[in-house]
Amino acid sequence: TVQLLASILMKTNLAKQTMNELSKSVLQRKYLVEVTYVLSEQGDLQLDLVTDCVEAAIEQRDKELMCSLTGLAARDYSSNPEFWRDRVFVPVVYRMIELGETGWIDSTWAHLKERSKYSDLTHDQKDHILDAIVKMDENDDHVERVVIALSSDSPALILRWIEKRLEYYEQFPSDSYKVFPTSNTWYHQELQKYPTEVISAVQRWSCRFATSKKYWEICEFFKSVFMDRYEDLESALLDIIAGGDTETLLFLVTSLGGFEGDSRLLPVLREIVASPSCNEEIQEGVLSILREDSGMVGEFGEAETFEKKIKDISHWKKDANEKVVAFANRAIEEFTKIAKDDRQGE
Repeated sequence: TVQLLASILMKTNLAKQTMNELSKSVLQRKYLVEVTYVLSEQGDLQLDLVTDCVEAAIEQRDKELMCSLTGLAARDYSSNPEFWRDRVFVPVVYRMIELGETGWIDSTWAHLKERSKYSDLTHDQKDHILDAIVKMDENDDHVERVVIALSSDSPALILRWIEKRLEYYEQFPSDSYKVFPTSNTWYHQELQKYPTEVISAVQRWSCRFATSKKYWEICEFFKSVFMDRYEDLESALLDIIAGGDTETLLFLVTSLGGFEGDSRLLPVLREIVASPSCNEEIQEGVLSILREDSGMVGEFGEAETFEKKIKDISHWKKDANEKVVAFANRAIEEFTKIAKDDRQGE
């Protein structure tokens, strides 16, 4: 009722008197949430009044008021970045972090579409806030938006944040804790532009967390980032293979296993087989990738699938690299038998 009445009066010739009453209310620490909502409707905000509300929110540990203030800061940030960042957003969010509250994420994420918002937070401020989010069980699209906004076009910050979540899970394992985002939509858009950095991070995670229950989620994350934008990944993979050692190639065949035998992988798989670092174990990994398929349909679905695979790699038999030729002969022999057995009903 207070909020509704004040909002109506602010549109009349009683606006000045109404604002005076709102100021008194803030000083008396009354109806603070309602006051912030009324303030948010005004084109010309009373910043001193906002400052008083911030002090009251921190003093009283008022979760609802703090959420309202962070939302207001995110919305109006560009109008006065220094004020909204240093006098509202940072102190309020820090206080909520101390209290273990995360409601500020839901109140701010929708206003963080502009890339510049909060990009000028200090490195320590970003780290402090991102570290607090690490402890959250959920990792939904709201969290994604906030992490991306705070990362300011830096894939390193996003990847480091995910690595910290992996570390946190290892310390405090829980079925409800989501290391990786549940939607990936926003992370995909950011990380697809940095394939080399993503590959390096995923390789590091695969080594560090090889025995973790989250290991296969790491591989799945790699696939999910690039599945729809493989062209962004291919050149980076080829560069890595060119100078890659056996350990690196093993990592790649493990990671590429999630692509379900996608024919787009063939140039990369050929380079892996041709590499001086490729051994029998790696060749078996490549063969496993080639065996994969996203689905087989029809009476002779398996036969048709493997006949197509034979056609796709048949030119490898004429390759200048002897290892590629030998591998092609081996794979084609196996696939021919699978197709023949399927057609004969064996």
